[in-house]
Amino acid sequence: MKKVPIKKASGLPPSNFGQNTGEIAFATTHPPPQKNNLQHYNQYGFSTNRSTEEAILDLLDKINAAKNSKQHALMISLNIKRAFDLLQYTSIKNSLDNLKYHSNTLETLIDILSNRKVAINTSQDPAAWNQQQGCPQGSCTGSVLWNLVVDEVLRQDWPQGVHLQAFAGLTSSFWSTPGQNRKSQKSGK
Repeated sequence: MKKVPIKKASGLPPSNFGQNTGEIAFATTHPPPQKNNLQHYNQYGFSTNRSTEEAILDLLDKINAAKNSKQHALMISLNIKRAFDLLQYTSIKNSLDNLKYHSNTLETLIDILSNRKVAINTSQDPAAWNQQQGCPQGSCTGSVLWNLVVDEVLRQDWPQGVHLQAFAGLTSSFWSTPGQNRKSQKSGK
């Protein structure tokens, strides 16, 4: 492993290591992600030029296309409560490994997620257990890590007519399938 000397970063107090690491990780993994093909095109939020309005307009285009071609359509929207708190470390590590992008920052992120323990003092003795999920250091990395994990779902091969998009802790699925006009169904045509 190559050793890299640590230089004092101006404007980043050393007492905020977790926050500083998060900011560095965010900057490193957030150069326009679509440009580097690190983030799926249907990923909205926490990204430059990928706003709520764009997510809604994209979905409306799919709905109108299905309506105009007389297709049956179904949309399911999942709001994942506490999405950042529930991220499993194994999923995050797998997503980071799948980037096939080596950097000291990514190694640091993986290291931060390894062998983490939660310890509390109880009335009898201190208690400790392994931490397996949640945003490390409560930092700004939550959105980046969430986007990495949900990106794997978006990149799956989905059947024709299935459109998935993600926005922060919200995931929408839209299905359209060829259908018949109701009038033609009633008249037997």
